[in-house]
Amino acid sequence: MIRISDYFKWYCYFHDSENFIDRLKRVFKREFISKLERERGCHPERRLPFNPEKMSGFAKHENRYFINLFRQNPRMLFNRRFVAMDHVDVVLTTRCTLSCRDCSHLIPEYGAGGRTPLDIPAEQVIKDLRHLTAAVDYIASIVVMGGEPFLHKELPAVLEYASKNKKIGNIQIVSNGTIIPKKSLLDSIRNSNAQLHINDYGFLFNADIYEKLAAANIKYRVAHDRVWKVFGKTALRQIAEDALEKKAEDCHFATCKNLMDGRLAGCAVSQHGERTGLIPRFEGDRIDIHSFSADELRREIVKLYRKPYYECCRYCGYGGVSETVEAGIQNA
Repeated sequence: MIRISDYFKWYCYFHDSENFIDRLKRVFKREFISKLERERGCHPERRLPFNPEKMSGFAKHENRYFINLFRQNPRMLFNRRFVAMDHVDVVLTTRCTLSCRDCSHLIPEYGAGGRTPLDIPAEQVIKDLRHLTAAVDYIASIVVMGGEPFLHKELPAVLEYASKNKKIGNIQIVSNGTIIPKKSLLDSIRNSNAQLHINDYGFLFNADIYEKLAAANIKYRVAHDRVWKVFGKTALRQIAEDALEKKAEDCHFATCKNLMDGRLAGCAVSQHGERTGLIPRFEGDRIDIHSFSADELRREIVKLYRKPYYECCRYCGYGGVSETVEAGIQNA
């Protein structure tokens, strides 16, 4: 049986191969929608039926928006020139209310060694999203995050723009649940039709947020994370090419491109590892999006997705059978 992760590779990213249409027709035989609904989502480790009540995580929302898109315009399925991105993390700030020792995005490193945490102005974030969506046909899901995004005073402006951009399907906000948003921010979240994803590590969470979200009619879901896989131990590793490809294929971040201050990176580790100096700068691992016209950027994005792995994979601590740690352990 074909895996949906293979479908996304063929369709969203390898769409310009010469034999793409014949290959896709041969596999799906006009059964794309039913197969997509039966399968498990774009992340390799998820094997859940396509049931809105059972499927969890970002895959539920990404798939739902792709399905709706293709139902509205079935011809798009066989358009080799269509370029879609399933998941883009949009970083607003590297400030955070926590300092998690094993943060997969390496956020505590921004405050270490005399570095100053960053706030990306809403004007810049909107400029980045405008240029990115000018280059592609669709982004199934953007995930607004930090750090802790509720620390960014201009979050409402970003949400308003994203909600009006017809090339953006789903808007999610990732929070650690330690800040209860003010009414004005709750109104902005509701009006933008964004969904709040709350990470509950057990001992740091502010449970009062549930009441506030319910009263404001905010869509939200809670991930009760108790164990993390280790992404953040960055050191050069001697890894064979085939092992690097397998490592990238199994990675949870494989489809999660990361947008921050004009730079689209292959993953969060690449983005934050380079910015904090923990990983060298690799030209092929990221795109300075404003260095290209929309048409040029479109081609660069396809190249980025085509890579079997990124050079930062040699430094990342994650593997197919990765070490696990207790979630949310704080730095001293």
